[in-house]
Amino acid sequence: MNGQGALKGQVWRMSLGQTPRLVEDMLADERPWAIVLGGEEATRLMVSPGEDMAALAAGYGLTMGWLELEGPLPAVVVDAPGRRVLVAGPLLPRPEQGPRGAGGGPTGPAAAKPLADDLRLELATALGLIEAMARGQALFAQTGASHGAAIFDACGAPLAVAEDVGRHNALDKAVGAAWLAGALGRARIAALSGRVSLEMALKAGRVGLQMVVSVSAPTAAAVEAARAMGLTVIGFARGSRLNVYSHPQRLVVDGRPFHA
Repeated sequence: MNGQGALKGQVWRMSLGQTPRLVEDMLADERPWAIVLGGEEATRLMVSPGEDMAALAAGYGLTMGWLELEGPLPAVVVDAPGRRVLVAGPLLPRPEQGPRGAGGGPTGPAAAKPLADDLRLELATALGLIEAMARGQALFAQTGASHGAAIFDACGAPLAVAEDVGRHNALDKAVGAAWLAGALGRARIAALSGRVSLEMALKAGRVGLQMVVSVSAPTAAAVEAARAMGLTVIGFARGSRLNVYSHPQRLVVDGRPFHA
């Protein structure tokens, strides 16, 4: 192991017109871990193991609708030898689950509550969130094989940054880290390194985030759900431009909230 979630390995590096070379490289680690909620194994995930496993479990329980956002923080125990995280505390009634996502995992409840609308964010600040997230992606810099997620407050200040081989895991880690630090109540925005699928939009909405900004694109189902619950979804946030797919009124353009 060299750094959190990375392993040394050997690869053949090949280029046209050059002799192949056997070189040392860094590979992202990926292991199965179980999340145990209230004494019951809720899921078993392939994850990037590291010091943020408690955040992963807390965030997973929260974004899947099994833990109460307004309730007390849960007690979390990481059993590293057993590759499991145990979350104690009262659980909400198991919500009705929606369809499984594209990766094969559950999407959680099929809907999220309508969101508040007190966020107004300068366009330039929104464009800078991806870069701010990238500065915390040490595993990606080492391996090129991880996703990133970051949680920001209403001014665009970072509250938590996380990485994982899985998009959903990275978001759960960031949400869980902010929650366990007592900062989730100030969270308004998530930045993502991958596509905004339905389950990613729902996870963001379930914890009260009002905006998701991604370097990639959303799916049609994610946009439909975002419009219904009041979530601003932004894609292709690169350089000086971005696309807004839902609820653009939260962006401030030329000093005024944008109205289509």
